[in-house]
Amino acid sequence: MQEKHININGINIFYREYGDPKSQDVIMVHGWSTTGIVWEEVAKNLSNNFHIIIPDNRGNGKSSIPTSGYHIKDYAKDIYNIIEKLNLKSPIFIGHSWGGNIGTLMGAEYPNLFKLIILEDPVYWKMIDAFKTIIPNIIKQKNMPRIEIIKNGINNGLNNLQAEKTADLPKKYSEEHLKKIAFYNRNWALNCEYYLKRISTPTLIILADPYHGGYISDTEYKYHSKIASKIVDFVKWKNVGHLMHITNPDKFIREFEKYTSKKLKINRCN
Repeated sequence: MQEKHININGINIFYREYGDPKSQDVIMVHGWSTTGIVWEEVAKNLSNNFHIIIPDNRGNGKSSIPTSGYHIKDYAKDIYNIIEKLNLKSPIFIGHSWGGNIGTLMGAEYPNLFKLIILEDPVYWKMIDAFKTIIPNIIKQKNMPRIEIIKNGINNGLNNLQAEKTADLPKKYSEEHLKKIAFYNRNWALNCEYYLKRISTPTLIILADPYHGGYISDTEYKYHSKIASKIVDFVKWKNVGHLMHITNPDKFIREFEKYTSKKLKINRCN
């Protein structure tokens, strides 16, 4: 793994790179209160067969914290520019949570950019709650003792090691940028439907269990699965919460390999 930086329109974007650049390109996008490090275990396991780029989004981790540019389209432009500057060829997009929202928009607005798209428990209707519940709860963790953050992680399905590894993440994002995401994207709960209908790249949406912290309710799933583009497939995981690839990396890798093998006929060399 290599740690690198790239300048995108005056913004310093930090990213991690795994695997052989000659392999199929993959770009992994994290959620709004985490950093690219949350993809580490998945990336290590896939790096034998794939070339993987994992940026820290603007306002997160080791990337710049600009004073503006927190609309979802700004994030999409960042990803597009990373792909262009690094000369990634028809990459596979993987996005978790807010990263899944970015992938939803890009699947509609950037036709032919990606070979496949995989979205993990995106935030659609629940964006309505962003100001009232999600953002305040996330910000609260910044001032918690580390031991309390670890306990919360375990309560949310992480094992002890995972909770330890992710306990410092609340210190690595900007509180101001979270508030700006919620403010500038407050209409996303409605806009997501527009993009879901227009996705033009084969897409898999993996849903967490809403009774275990998943962000998409059964009612929302039934509605969105009906209106989504016909090249969008849905998979539901039972008894798994929102942090799917963190709590269940092996299951996520199997899901990824099943979908890519089906769509791309990739031969594994593990």
